[in-house]
Amino acid sequence: MKDLIPGKALVFQSGGPTRVINYSLYGVVDELMGYAEGPSHVLQGIYGSLHGVRGILDENFTDLLNSDLGLVKDTPGSALGTTRHELTEKIDGQIQRKEEDIDRAINVLREHNIRYIFTIGGGDSAETAQVLSQAGEERDYKLWIVHVPKTVDNDLILTDHCPGYPSIATFDINYVLGTYFDARSNGNTIDINDVMGRNAGWVAASAAKCRARGYNPLIITPENPMDINEFVELVVERYREEGLLQVVVSEGARNGKGEWGEQLANDIIKSFNEGTDVDSMFQMRRDAIGRAVLSDMSLAKLLAPRLKKATGARIVANSLGYGQRSFNGVFSDIDDTEAEMVGREAVRLVFEMGEAGKMISIVRRSTKPYEVSYEPVELSDVAKPGEKLVKLVPREFFDTENQPNADFVEWVEPLLGDIDDTGFLELRPVRKILS
Repeated sequence: MKDLIPGKALVFQSGGPTRVINYSLYGVVDELMGYAEGPSHVLQGIYGSLHGVRGILDENFTDLLNSDLGLVKDTPGSALGTTRHELTEKIDGQIQRKEEDIDRAINVLREHNIRYIFTIGGGDSAETAQVLSQAGEERDYKLWIVHVPKTVDNDLILTDHCPGYPSIATFDINYVLGTYFDARSNGNTIDINDVMGRNAGWVAASAAKCRARGYNPLIITPENPMDINEFVELVVERYREEGLLQVVVSEGARNGKGEWGEQLANDIIKSFNEGTDVDSMFQMRRDAIGRAVLSDMSLAKLLAPRLKKATGARIVANSLGYGQRSFNGVFSDIDDTEAEMVGREAVRLVFEMGEAGKMISIVRRSTKPYEVSYEPVELSDVAKPGEKLVKLVPREFFDTENQPNADFVEWVEPLLGDIDDTGFLELRPVRKILS
């Protein structure tokens, strides 16, 4: 494009790693290679920022020109490293920009003549991209920034789904199928699994796919707040009816007072020592805006004592933890493809269309057969500093009992990878001879 300025490209990854985030890295870098080798000489180099925006602030870059990412793309985790560092902070309840960090970032970009930035991440990363874009304009330094979506929670708005979600959904379905049949082997068991999803229940909802295997898990999501005691009563009712129950609960399950996990942890602390701090006892970290890092606690294990007391059942509490988002052996081929394509489309948007300040959105054109397109949306509509924008599971994907319904299952099925068939042994009782 004639309006582009000669300079270098920079790519970084931030937020939670995923099974496919390096496919997006590969897509960006491999597509950039074509423009670096072209006759225009607009693209003068390709850098990777190590540990996200932190790498810009620390001037910690790696040269990606002619890098071989063939094996890297199929490797879980963030190859460039990740960060939770943000360019905003909460002061006296108000979100404010970190102007010193922003000044430093623009100065570093200017000194290296970095003009093209591709950010790979979720909502917070999109906010970082938006802040950098605004800062470049304010400081008279032209930047072309495009955001490449990634989040296993699938809560990024203005896209049908996010790369990372299909693979974690595939893993979690396989995992809970395994724990269900394990629990069924013993009988008289409540199998409770906490899965990722702080603000939205897309990951937990994927367990609705298990109904096709002949059983009906109880699924708890943040979209449907429930008092903890009400939850326990529901579990008691279901367990007494069925004698075996599987529960899949989002880590961000909540009631009117907030998230269950933090409330339960605080209740345990009170029973020990009034002066004990919940953060230190549970080795619980806080994020940049003061929220408990839910992955530092196991909601399933916090709920287990209450369920044991209420039912007397054998309780198996599983926390799927970080492994679910970066597990190497269970994934979705669709996820691999789409993660790479959003990276490629981000580069094409800049170097073929001359556009910036966008995010690449996955637009579903058809479910049967499954077809998508990749379209740019305004970055300013996706990320608004100080305003948390979250895509919830829509009401039409729940039934009257707040369980994910058949419409949700139809929506998620095309995204999933392999889920092995399962079956139940047909029991044919033999007549007893001895009483």
